[in-house]
Amino acid sequence: MRDRTARRRYILQRIAAFNEAISREHYKHSIGIKDKLETVKIYKQYADIFTKPNITLAAASMQTTTGTWASRRNRNLHAFLVEGYIGDQLKKESEAMNNYEAAATITVDGKKITYRHIGSLVMNEPKRDKRKQLFDACEPIRKKLLNFEKKLMAKEKKLLKELTGQDYLTFYNNYKGVDYDELAEELRRFLIKTDGAYTKAIAAAMKSIDVPPDDARQYDFARWERATAWDKHFPKGKLVPTLKTFLHGLGIDLDQQKNVELDTADRPKKVPRAFCTTLRIPDEVKLVLKPHGGQSDYQTILHEAGHTEHYAHTRADLPYELQHLGPYNVTESYAFLFEYLMTDPLWLQHHLNMTAKQARDFTRFLMLEKLFFFRRYCGKVIYELKLHRDDLRMLDAHFNPTTKKYKTMADCYADIQGRATKIQYVKTNYLLDVDGGMYSAEYVQAWLMEAMLKTELRKRFGQKWWTNKNAGDLLKHLWETGTTGRTIEELAHEIGANGLSIEPMTKEFLEVFA
Repeated sequence: MRDRTARRRYILQRIAAFNEAISREHYKHSIGIKDKLETVKIYKQYADIFTKPNITLAAASMQTTTGTWASRRNRNLHAFLVEGYIGDQLKKESEAMNNYEAAATITVDGKKITYRHIGSLVMNEPKRDKRKQLFDACEPIRKKLLNFEKKLMAKEKKLLKELTGQDYLTFYNNYKGVDYDELAEELRRFLIKTDGAYTKAIAAAMKSIDVPPDDARQYDFARWERATAWDKHFPKGKLVPTLKTFLHGLGIDLDQQKNVELDTADRPKKVPRAFCTTLRIPDEVKLVLKPHGGQSDYQTILHEAGHTEHYAHTRADLPYELQHLGPYNVTESYAFLFEYLMTDPLWLQHHLNMTAKQARDFTRFLMLEKLFFFRRYCGKVIYELKLHRDDLRMLDAHFNPTTKKYKTMADCYADIQGRATKIQYVKTNYLLDVDGGMYSAEYVQAWLMEAMLKTELRKRFGQKWWTNKNAGDLLKHLWETGTTGRTIEELAHEIGANGLSIEPMTKEFLEVFA
């Protein structure tokens, strides 16, 4: 027993060093200061971590431990070792895919453009035919990335079965404690309940940018979402000052947080997707954003600030398995809590000097965007369950299975996402749009918790809870338990609820769009 405890302690020390090394490598590559991602050498340096004996040791510990935290720590460790072993086996293919994407370019009108910069160009392009040209020019790159993804996913599932004896969904259900079928049924009902109101609202949105609602494409939604009419309220120069002022209202001084670094530089090879990276929790947390211009920058920086403050306030003495490892639905809840302050008219008036009417109009815009994304993720959960079960049964108008079948999983993806969002999706994305480990379900849970947490904060501290340092103190208390020291269900109970519920979010949407 003593030898096993010592071995476990050694494994955790090595994991902490590996995570920091691999995170730094991805960080440098993602912010555009290192062209080539080199993870293979890091995996080789820490080859003693991701071994079958270590996985067996962690699996045995799961069977013998009792107590909430002890069991959770062992479950997180076991899953990390399993995923790390698979990552080690796939490191060359993954690195090749990342490096291909980073170096990929298209040529439009004689101008060479990096693939990762296309998203920014599309959303800022007012001419639909030009947007289409940019988007369609990326199809060969998407196909190449899809070929990478096909091989990676097939190998991942094979290895997972070999290591655990479980299929993909069973493993992640046991690890993350989510009944995916029960969740999907709840989301199916939500899609039906909100379909009429959403269809009407998204059709009006597409017409506002001269796009026929029955022919709306991904690049059209990106343009609508860019919301250029609101740019005057979201200048780049006020982006960081607004964040700092908001945090100050909660009793957080970003300038005095020595463990937090903010990177908003616009580099050509910087990844377009903002992120928070935790090199060492809570000692070194970085918030990274590539500004596109407009309201989306403000949303994104608030979202990533939610992650950043959560990890920056995590207890330093918390066990590593609870600081760094495990599901991410809790931290996504805090990210959404901050992001969707921009749907609060009072917040908009207070921090961005909007008039009451402007704030109401912008809130309606952003609530439609939020409903789009929530419905999109409802569709993703439903689709990904079919993907991982190789279930080609066609769905009817209520997202129930029929006796008919889709020809391919790509057809299944395009149909489900098209009906969930009323936007036409390219079939090439049927694997590229899949996040590993059923992360889509964690996002959905986080959206539900955001609505619940916001309701409770308003109840305790008033409509302007974000100006109350006592609200900040409550959040700091909740943040202390890191990634999984408190599960999302435990968080719900902590704020006085019986459990995670979809009702607050459903009510919120229907009040706006009924």
